Amino acid sequence: MSERTLPSGITRSRSLLDDAANRLAVELGRRLRVGQLTLIMPDGRRRVFIGAEASPTAEIHVHDPSVIWRIMLGGEPGAGESFTAGLWSSPDLVGALRLAALNREAFGVTGGWLRAPLQVPRTIAHRARRNSLSGSRRNIEAHYDLGNDFYRLFLDETMTYSSAVFEGAGQSLTDAQLNKYRIMAERAGLTAGMHVLEIGSGWGGFGLDAAGELGCRVTSLTVSPAQHELATQRIAAAGLGELATVELRDYRQVEGTY
Repeated sequence: MSERTLPSGITRSRSLLDDAANRLAVELGRRLRVGQLTLIMPDGRRRVFIGAEASPTAEIHVHDPSVIWRIMLGGEPGAGESFTAGLWSSPDLVGALRLAALNREAFGVTGGWLRAPLQVPRTIAHRARRNSLSGSRRNIEAHYDLGNDFYRLFLDETMTYSSAVFEGAGQSLTDAQLNKYRIMAERAGLTAGMHVLEIGSGWGGFGLDAAGELGCRVTSLTVSPAQHELATQRIAAAGLGELATVELRDYRQVEGTY
């Protein structure tokens, strides 16, 4: 492929945009309040910014000036998307993210007049997904009904989605999830014979534990057909159908005392 020379107008426009991006980068750096940030620009220039406290430190390599615009206009999602696109990198990504988190408010990339026009379509989209009875079901189905086999790929055998509670470094994920169930039950004061209402059944892990280990009656609610199907199957397979049930129902439609 032969080289092509860009028209002078395009070249000047790009130069102006690059210059503006460099100025924005300097402005972001000057807002640093905590730590030390080294920015290495595409042309090799190094800019070092030091906040009131000199630690922690981070180094960011800007491979394309457009990343500055993406961050200013797109905020934190823009920073993440531009990283995956290879527009910036860091020899210590965790350190860079830590420094960014400490200076989150100072950088001001979560809001501001530059991002205001972009908030309009996002606000409209958010309102379209509001958690009404029908909206909640659509939102949940879009997330959890990707397929139970998909979630089996990365969840432990209890099929628990939320964070585990580890007692030690050598504990398995399954044991840590069961440990979490135990702690939840203890803090709630659950004992045999109590009727427990679980809002958000997941794939039935807590219901199985509360019924099987403690002898509680469990009514578990979900608006995900896929979760309802698997949780019901697991309860039946465990022989706990008389103690635990899973209902495909929104919690706002439930009445009674539990």
